[in-house]
Amino acid sequence: MAVTYTSQIKTDKEKLFACYSLIEQFRVEHNNKIALASSDLGRYGAKIKPYAQLAKSLLKQLLAEQNRLKESIRWASYTPEQWKAVSSLSLEEQSVICLTLFGDKNVEKVKTTKTTSSELAELKAINLDNLSASSGTDPTEDFTTYTEVDPGDDITKTADRITFTALRTREDTFYVYKDKGVDHFNGNFEHLEKHTVSAWGNGAIDGGVLNTWLMANAVGDLLDLRQANANFFSYFHYSLLETGWSYYLYLEEHDGASGYEDKYKNWNINTVYFVELERDEAVGTYGTLYARICTGNYYGLGGSLVDTLSLTLHTSKKDFRYIYGLTGYEDDAIAVNATGYIELLDLQEAVDQPFRNYYPHILAH
Repeated sequence: MAVTYTSQIKTDKEKLFACYSLIEQFRVEHNNKIALASSDLGRYGAKIKPYAQLAKSLLKQLLAEQNRLKESIRWASYTPEQWKAVSSLSLEEQSVICLTLFGDKNVEKVKTTKTTSSELAELKAINLDNLSASSGTDPTEDFTTYTEVDPGDDITKTADRITFTALRTREDTFYVYKDKGVDHFNGNFEHLEKHTVSAWGNGAIDGGVLNTWLMANAVGDLLDLRQANANFFSYFHYSLLETGWSYYLYLEEHDGASGYEDKYKNWNINTVYFVELERDEAVGTYGTLYARICTGNYYGLGGSLVDTLSLTLHTSKKDFRYIYGLTGYEDDAIAVNATGYIELLDLQEAVDQPFRNYYPHILAH
């Protein structure tokens, strides 16, 4: 990977902020090419997916540099034991510490930088006409086969969709999950999901917490797993009272007693997000976890990339048993209601289930 920093950029934090800018430039260039391809589907429609796969491999190299810098900054300030203590704090307290360590990505990414990247230059040089076409279909999960725990009766399921209505995300214990068998999720994976929130309430000081994807080896909500020092991956909505209410999408690794996160700020009510969640065990010692958040369609199918979250994974390569479509964070905070749905969870596995193609549903919803 080649990122060339100017002589004025010396500290890891300054380099991190430059990476934020490069990654944002990459996102804009990617979306411009997707918009071009989408404007002439007869010519480019079958080339969107191979283009996106190429762009993905380039972006991973930039994200690896971003994550290297984050790890360097983290361990320059905390020992591993001290970070375990940070991980046991409330979500609100952890957010303040991470802001101090890593800055506000939302602010820094829009600043100009003279730092350059060969990956960004290579992306700009891609000619869609020179790419080979591809096609294919993938299966989606049948949520009627998932176990539902919902004492408040706020959740309904169909084969394609989990709908939640006035769900008290921090007051009730609830989850929808599937036992896939011991070590089912081993090695690399790419999962797709589609979600939206149509109503979200906040308390006087407490925000909501709602997972729409979680992978673990135990059954419980997000707080249960944290308190048990469990190993898990999660992707969740969160609202935090800062100068006003801020709305985040979080990607999290919990490695025993230690937690690590990356986040996107300013998700919107009534916006449908198409998300690809990936683990690539070839990137980093123990792999890297990604969340590619798009609007309009899935990544690789013409979606507009909103942000890419990524985490360098820690300690070991871990296998998981349970996949969650929905859960919350019952810490007895004031009732915070959420209404919306998650649908078309695609584990990209054709075995152990009837073939169910998501492509018709993209057009139907």
